[in-house]
Amino acid sequence: MPPACTARCCQMCFEFEFQDSEGPLLSTSTVHKFLDKYATPTPFVYAYLRQLREKKTKWFVICSKCESWIRRQGQSLSSSHPQSTRKRLTAPGVSKTALLPVDRLILSIMVPGSYAPPEVRITRRIMATIKRNGGQNELATICPPLVVRTACENELCLRSRSVLKSIVEAAWKSGRRQVVFGNAVFAKAVRGGSSLTSN
Repeated sequence: MPPACTARCCQMCFEFEFQDSEGPLLSTSTVHKFLDKYATPTPFVYAYLRQLREKKTKWFVICSKCESWIRRQGQSLSSSHPQSTRKRLTAPGVSKTALLPVDRLILSIMVPGSYAPPEVRITRRIMATIKRNGGQNELATICPPLVVRTACENELCLRSRSVLKSIVEAAWKSGRRQVVFGNAVFAKAVRGGSSLTSN
């Protein structure tokens, strides 16, 4: 039997999940296998989970949403079918791995246009968590300052087909507002933003 859980939130998405009678989901082999075999290494949530593991943490406290995401990604990555639909889901040049959702969102802000953010409903949850308590929370301590500023200083349009452009614009406004862009997606989103020239 797993030990009594003292964590207040999911250790993958940091959303407050465990206020109701259902309590947290304690996950072991699924998360360990995913970190070892399929997760793209990053200095963010991936590194945080590896540190927990190095501290001999046997049990990961994972919410049902993250558990479901891990299982879906694991099944997809272990499949023999081509991963043609996984454009910008992982690090450039790295195949058969997936970025954890928070890490993917962080990179979509830090390297705008080079990484697509997670699907809209996941992005909404993560952004709301980063903004909680004015950006003073556990997840915000893992995120680089630019990510926290981007989440807290901007009203993002988190609708399908708008989320990538909105995040790119917000990252530019909260960053150094450069005039030379690293990729075409970044440049198009910023130059096409009607609100940017007035701010």
